[in-house]
Amino acid sequence: MVNQDLLRQLPAVNDLLQDEQIQQLAQTYNMQFIKENVQQVIAKQRNKISINAKVELDPQVLVKKVKEQVTQQTAASLTAVINATGIILHTNLGRAVLAPAVQQELQAIAFNYSNLEYNVSAKARGSRYDHVEKLLTQLTKAPAALVVNNNAAAVMLILATLAQDREVIVSRGELVEIGGSFRIPEIITSIQGHLTEVGTTNKTRLSDYQRAINEQTGAILKVHTSNYKIVGFTETVAEDQLLQLARSKGLPLITDLGSGLMVDLKAAGIESEPTVAQVVQNSDLVAFSGDKLLGGPQAGIIVGQKKYIDQLKQNQLLRALRIDKLTLAALEATLRIYQQGADVWQAIPTLQMLTSSSELLLAKAHKLQKLLAPIPHLTTQLCEGFSAVGGGTFPDLQLPTFLVEVQPKSLSVTQLDTKLRQAAPPIITRVKDNTIQLDVRTLSDTNLLQIAQTFKEIMADKGAHGHEENFKR
Repeated sequence: MVNQDLLRQLPAVNDLLQDEQIQQLAQTYNMQFIKENVQQVIAKQRNKISINAKVELDPQVLVKKVKEQVTQQTAASLTAVINATGIILHTNLGRAVLAPAVQQELQAIAFNYSNLEYNVSAKARGSRYDHVEKLLTQLTKAPAALVVNNNAAAVMLILATLAQDREVIVSRGELVEIGGSFRIPEIITSIQGHLTEVGTTNKTRLSDYQRAINEQTGAILKVHTSNYKIVGFTETVAEDQLLQLARSKGLPLITDLGSGLMVDLKAAGIESEPTVAQVVQNSDLVAFSGDKLLGGPQAGIIVGQKKYIDQLKQNQLLRALRIDKLTLAALEATLRIYQQGADVWQAIPTLQMLTSSSELLLAKAHKLQKLLAPIPHLTTQLCEGFSAVGGGTFPDLQLPTFLVEVQPKSLSVTQLDTKLRQAAPPIITRVKDNTIQLDVRTLSDTNLLQIAQTFKEIMADKGAHGHEENFKR
């Protein structure tokens, strides 16, 4: 039976609305919105009374709950986080961090009108794609270029334009799945194309392609397996041979490169993936991502032969896949860093993190441990480890790094990890062997200070002071 006495003790909605703290909220938020939150808080207490659960009747406690609920509901859902995982292109954390030089360009375009589709000198309508096409052709040595909203869209647009209702030949060893269960075979069928598989998982020869070509063939698709490796008893067809075959049959050779690398990483001691410029030499069209190894915003970039790019520009699907002005501004600013011949290894955060020296990482790890050492109730330890590139790139590359391992003395590792993720900004770490691991490769100097401050706040008044500083190899 519902306790009527408790129901009568609940403050009225109007009484809570007159509270001084609630009135202060009204200076920032709409009163109707505040009233709805007050009603919700009181309704929750009524429900607790109906099921004989513990109930709050103190008006000040309920006011506090209203304020917390309003704050929670009005907080931004998309927010910056601190990436202490060491995964450089962490897909769940937004992949590439944009270069600082991009920020000014983004602000100028976001808060002003722009010449997005206006040719100022000709006083006529222009094309949004012109802003980056020249840059892309200069950097990749391709005759023409086009950009859409992501690489999956780029591949779909190419196939929908050149191979709709026709056969697309793909090696069985390249029928990959990328993030979100997005599969090459399903991309082909989604545009009413017909998949023709050739070869085997580990071996595909030129003769396999030759036998598969017929009057229904629309294109040959080459998919770069950037997110996995097949090793051992393998065989693939050289790109120049495949291009020669495709052109002899009047077919386009399309390469889904995935991650678009603009510079040769061998100079930094990393066994490099092919650069876009290298792949362009042996393909008619190349599609790649803007937010992976390029280090820019999410975008699908297509470079290649002008006759095919022109066909893509005429496809009505392009409007649904087009790149927006903010992404375009960020992409142009990123490409200009490459064009200007600056020190891209430092100017592009992705490349800087990818090629950070052991000395730099060790110094950063020592700095972080020194910041954490005075904080009560923590045990810290510096050790060696490995970082990953992420983003479906360099699947077998382990980058030596340094980790600061943290163990709390007055709460569990799980509790500490939860509190770190609930912080502002959230700190995303590794949890391994009952320790919190902070990989310094993906941390800026500002991040180190933020992490130390967050740990200090979390560990305040949690028990006896103590820490240990050890180094193990």
